[in-house]
Amino acid sequence: MVKSKVTRKTADDTSVSGNPQHPYQLTVDLQVLRHLGIGLYSNVPAVVSEMVANAYDADAKKVTVTIDDKKIEIKDDGLGMDASDANDKFLTVGYDKRGSGEAITPKLNRKPMGRKGIGKLSAFAIASDVQIESIKHHPKSDKEMGRSAFLMNVSDIEKRAKEKEPYYPKTLSETNIDFSRGTRIVLTLKKKRSVNADYIRVNLARRFSVIGSQFHVSVNRKQVTPAERQYRDKLQFVWGLGAGDSFDLAMKGKKVRKNALLPNSVTVTSGISETVSGWIGTVHSPKELKEGLIDNNGIVVMARGKLVHENLLPFARTAKIFAEYIVGEINADWLDDEEIGEDMATSGRQSLKEDDLRFIALQGYVKDQLEQIAERWTVWRREVGVKEAVERNPVLQDWLDEIVTEDNRKQAEKLIATIEGMPIADDDDRKTLFKHGIMAFETLALKGNLDRLSTVAVHDHRVLSAVFESLGDLEAAHYSQIVKSRLGVLSTFEKGVDDAEHEKVLQKHIYKNPWLIDASWERATQDIRMEKRFLTKLNAARLGRSRDKELARYDIKFMSISGKVLIVELKKSDRLLTIRDVLDQGTKYSDLAEAVLVEQNPDEPPYYEIIFLLGKLPTDYVKAKSRYEGSLKPQHIRLMTYEQLITHARQSYGEYLQRQEKVERIQNIVDKI
Repeated sequence: MVKSKVTRKTADDTSVSGNPQHPYQLTVDLQVLRHLGIGLYSNVPAVVSEMVANAYDADAKKVTVTIDDKKIEIKDDGLGMDASDANDKFLTVGYDKRGSGEAITPKLNRKPMGRKGIGKLSAFAIASDVQIESIKHHPKSDKEMGRSAFLMNVSDIEKRAKEKEPYYPKTLSETNIDFSRGTRIVLTLKKKRSVNADYIRVNLARRFSVIGSQFHVSVNRKQVTPAERQYRDKLQFVWGLGAGDSFDLAMKGKKVRKNALLPNSVTVTSGISETVSGWIGTVHSPKELKEGLIDNNGIVVMARGKLVHENLLPFARTAKIFAEYIVGEINADWLDDEEIGEDMATSGRQSLKEDDLRFIALQGYVKDQLEQIAERWTVWRREVGVKEAVERNPVLQDWLDEIVTEDNRKQAEKLIATIEGMPIADDDDRKTLFKHGIMAFETLALKGNLDRLSTVAVHDHRVLSAVFESLGDLEAAHYSQIVKSRLGVLSTFEKGVDDAEHEKVLQKHIYKNPWLIDASWERATQDIRMEKRFLTKLNAARLGRSRDKELARYDIKFMSISGKVLIVELKKSDRLLTIRDVLDQGTKYSDLAEAVLVEQNPDEPPYYEIIFLLGKLPTDYVKAKSRYEGSLKPQHIRLMTYEQLITHARQSYGEYLQRQEKVERIQNIVDKI
């Protein structure tokens, strides 16, 4: 319960209570002091904001805030206070300014921001001493009406409140006041702290919409302006809640691409509607709303020019995914109109009561507007996507310039716009998606299947990245590196053949690069256990291998490719075989392979192939190829010569070789993103 006892100075400078030593008096309940003052406000910006609001209500046109690590001084040029005002209004906790008939301020006809008379207690949260000096002037004649000067010690206030005794602030000399009008409040901080003046300035800009031509505020000699809110020049799209000055100001942001108007009528209850003004905007990237200690991601609500709710966004979120991009300001004086309803602000004056019908109505209104914004936002992001993407990544223009056909260029621009329009918080993730997207585009362009891009409708960039990577195989996605690698293998392989070093060269390269045999075979998997079983059976069958097991491992290899078992037999280039030799040896390999595979998995049919690499094809096979093919096929046998292997490999990768120059250009583009 709040208690107050007012004493007034008479003409002879004695108090009404008969105690001339104590012209000022504060009586406050200890719990009120702790809960509405010391324990309620925890940050400097909130406290300074309360002092600035008091200056506004005092018809000040100018407020200067001076900050160092020991003190904060708030000086205004308002109407000021004499001793009676100090006691009746400032030192009376719970003084209801509006209920006392002060519906508008006496000089500038402002609607007062203050209501509960507890804002002055905020100073006790951060200060050990609060010094007040003030000079009162008549609002019409501008004549000086009196002065007040006193000092309050927070520890002493707590002590007197605990004892349920009134507190008498220390009286200071009024003649020592060194300014001509207004009020000066000096807060001696409880502890030495580093107070960031820029942080205070930004917070004041965010908490007051009235700061401007009629109400100037500065912090450490630097003017507070609406631009200090920081997000205006980060806005990409802006929606006005009806027309108005704040919307006009938001539209002037340097990066604003598009804007539109939304309805501004809020149905409070059946048959009763109110209007709002302001705007809701979105930025290109969520990180643009983070400025050091300031997080601007949210929608602030203003009433009578002062912040009354710090962030409405959590109460009006939709199922859409763009909430992290939103910033906005809503002005709704009817939220703080005593003629409409009771005070709906919480004790800390930084938020509204969530169960109040007016708050629920505003919440529903904003949610509806966000639904409309979400639909337009996706379209607009794509429309401006190419231009903004190229501005941030000029190398994308180099890629577009590389595309010859008009249709392909349009497809590429659509791809860029889609990626740019996706809600991706991390720029590195977006760059990765551009890289994968370009690679996927080039793969599909190579295969003449760019229409597949139009079927990609994924909103999660991680999923989309995976989709892009899956559009082409590893060879297509990284073909520049593959081209260089395979050229080197082919060159080494050819040299080995020319030098007749087949066994040494082939066992080193073919087993590691099965694509030399078949372009669709990328990687071989070696199953040591299966290979050991096969060689064990091979030795047991006495096929001429038991005498030299090392030789057996050099000229025969047991591999697995995409579920198929491969048995590759390498023959010296000068060894001539007949088709009968091939069939005899191949049939035995076939029998052994089937035995090993069936033993491992009796429920699956054996899937294998036996390949003989020869210097030359058997003469009788060449003369009657069609007849012998019928004998080799049932045994899963295939014959290849070294020259055929080289020719086949070069033909398979001829398309890559022809595109190598462009490949390198594309790779350079990707590397620069």
